[in-house]
Amino acid sequence: MMRRRLLSTAALDHWISVPKQVTLRDTFSLEKLSDLYITLPTRDGSRGNAYAPPTLSSSLGSGAHLAFFHPRNPETALRPDGTDAEFCPPGFERRMWAGGRMSWNVQKPLLAGASATSVSTIGAVEKKGFDKGSPMVFVKQKIEITMDGHESPSVVEERSHVYLPGPLPPTKSPRKVEDLPSKADFSFTFTPTLSTLFRFSALTFNGHHIHLDKDYARSEGYPERLVHGPLTALMLLETTMMHTANASIANFEYRARNPIIVNRPMTICGAWTSGQKSVILWAVDGEGVVGMTGKSTSKSLPTLFCPPETIYVSLTDKKAQFTSVQAAVQSLPQDETPRFILIGAGEYLEAVNVTRTGQTILLGQSDHTQSYAHNLVTIFNTTFINQTTQISSLQDNADSAVLTVAPNKYAAWTGQGYYGGTPVSIPNEFGCKDFRAYNINFENRANNGGVGPALALGIGFSNASFYASTFRGMQDTMFIGKNASAVFRKSQVLGSVDYIYGFGTAYFDESLMGTRGAGCVTAWKGTPNYTNTYGAYFSRSAVVRSPDANANLNLTGKQTLGRPWNNASVVVYMDSFMDETINPAGFQIWSPTDPRNETIYYAEQGSHGPGFNASTRVSFDHLLTAQEARQKFSVEKIFGGKPGWVDWEF
Repeated sequence: MMRRRLLSTAALDHWISVPKQVTLRDTFSLEKLSDLYITLPTRDGSRGNAYAPPTLSSSLGSGAHLAFFHPRNPETALRPDGTDAEFCPPGFERRMWAGGRMSWNVQKPLLAGASATSVSTIGAVEKKGFDKGSPMVFVKQKIEITMDGHESPSVVEERSHVYLPGPLPPTKSPRKVEDLPSKADFSFTFTPTLSTLFRFSALTFNGHHIHLDKDYARSEGYPERLVHGPLTALMLLETTMMHTANASIANFEYRARNPIIVNRPMTICGAWTSGQKSVILWAVDGEGVVGMTGKSTSKSLPTLFCPPETIYVSLTDKKAQFTSVQAAVQSLPQDETPRFILIGAGEYLEAVNVTRTGQTILLGQSDHTQSYAHNLVTIFNTTFINQTTQISSLQDNADSAVLTVAPNKYAAWTGQGYYGGTPVSIPNEFGCKDFRAYNINFENRANNGGVGPALALGIGFSNASFYASTFRGMQDTMFIGKNASAVFRKSQVLGSVDYIYGFGTAYFDESLMGTRGAGCVTAWKGTPNYTNTYGAYFSRSAVVRSPDANANLNLTGKQTLGRPWNNASVVVYMDSFMDETINPAGFQIWSPTDPRNETIYYAEQGSHGPGFNASTRVSFDHLLTAQEARQKFSVEKIFGGKPGWVDWEF
C-alpha cells in the first residue's frame, strides 16, 4: 500500500512538472449558436420575447464560447466518468468544475461566423488533503481564444477543476454561503430539466455521467443528476445581460458552492454594488441553497450595471446619447417612472434643472464611489447675482444655481421665504419626490468679489439626497427652500458667507463643511405659523477650514456656526468636529441692531475639537446630552419617519 502511494505521488509530481498545452480550432457557426440560444431559457422565446436567431458577424454574447473548442476524442479515450482525459492528473478519476474567471476584450468581441484558435495551458496545480487521507488536486486551466486575423485574444479564461481519486462521501447538509446582498435588484427563475442537461451536454460534447446517468449520480452520493457548472455560470451571465441590454461585460468570476440538482427550480439573482460598476450574482434553489456565486464588472460601457434604459452622458465617449446633462434631463418623461442618468468623467459647463416628479437619479462615473475626493464628474457655471444692480422683481438668487430641483422657476426662488415675495404666486404643486445624485461635484466658480449670491444648489418643493458629492461656492453656496427636504451623506460643502441657507429641512451626515473666508456656515429661517421641523441639522460631520482656502488668510475664530435669518431659525450640530476656525461663541446674532435671537433654537451635542469650548458659547446655544439629541433630533423625529427617498445603505 505504502509503495503504491509513493508511486502514485511520484507520478503526480512528474505530471505536474511536465508543461502541457492543447490547441483547438473552431468556427462559431450560426447553426451551433442557434442550438445554444434555443437551449437557454433566457433566449428561447418562452418568456414573452420572441426567439432571435444569431446573425452573421454579430457578437456571440458573453460566455457563448463555452459551447465551442472541445476535444474530439473517441469514446475509448474518455475516463471512466465520461470526461476528457486532457489535463487529468494520474490516479485521479473524478473531476468537478469548481469555478473560474473570464475576461473579454470588448473592442474585439468574438463574432458569429468567425473562425478562431483556442490555446489551453496548465497554470497553478495545488495538492490538498494528502496528509489527511483525502487527497485532492486543484488544477487551473488557462484558455486564450483568438479570432483569425487578430494578434491578441478576445477571451481569456481560467477554469478551476478539482480532481479526486474517487467519489466524495455524501454531505449531511448544504454549505452555507455568507455575505450575499440582502435583496436582489433583478432575478430570473427557471427549471433546468433533463432535456436542458441533455441538450447542453450535446452542445458542449460533454459525456460526464453526472449529468446523464441517474444511477451514476446516486452512486456519487447525489439524489439526482447535476446541472453543469458551465451552464450555471452561463446563466449568471445571461441574466445579467438580460437586464442590461446592449452592454458588454469585461470581467466575470464565479465559484461553485453547492451541487445544483436537475428538475429543481433555480433563481438567478443580481444586486448592483455601490456606484453601479459591478453586480453580485448568485444562483439559489427553492429551498434557499446557493449553488453558485459570481461577480461581473464592466470597464468598457459604464451603463452596464445601471438599471435598464439608463441614459449615458459623456463629452468624449461616442457611445453616449448626450453630451449635455441638461439635455439628458430634458429628455426624461414628465411622469412617475424612475429614471437614471450616468454622467461620464469630465467638466460640464451648464445649469441643470430637474422639474419632473418621478424618481430621478444622477450617477457620476467614479472608481471610488464612497469618497468625493476621487470624483471624476464636475458640473459648474460662473453665474452670480450682483445685489447692487439686481432687479428684485426679475432676478433672484435661484437664477445663479448650477443645479436646481424644483417643479417650476419660482418654487426655488429665495423671495421672502414663507411670506411670498415672488413675482407670481407659486403653483400648489410638488416637484421631484425622490431626486438623488452620486459622486458629482457641483461648483459655482463665479469670482464675484463677494457682491452677491452664487449658488451651486437650489431646492424647492422637492425631496433630494446627495452622496459623495461636493458643493463649492462663496456666498450662498446652497439653498434649501420652500417645502424642500434634503439629505447629504459623505459629502462636502465649501463657501464663506451664509453658505448653507434656506427655510426647508437639511440633514448632513458624515459630511464636511469648509470655510473659504470669514462668515457663517448657516443662515436659516423658520415659521411659527404651523408645526414643523424646518432647520439645518448636522450629524457626525466636520466644520473646518476649507482645504482650498487661500493660505494667506487668517481664519482662526472667523467662522460661526450660524446666524438667524428670522426668529424661528433652527440649527443643530450633533457629534461633530470643529477646528480652530470656529469662533468661541459658536453661533451669532443676525446683526447688532436686529439680533433675531429671541425664539430661535440653536443647539450642540457632542461637539469636539479645538473649535468647541462650552464655557464660551453664547447664551442661546443649547448644549444637549446624547439622550436629549436622540429624543429630539433623530432622523425619524426630523422627517417624521425614516425617508424612503434616501439611500441609507450608502
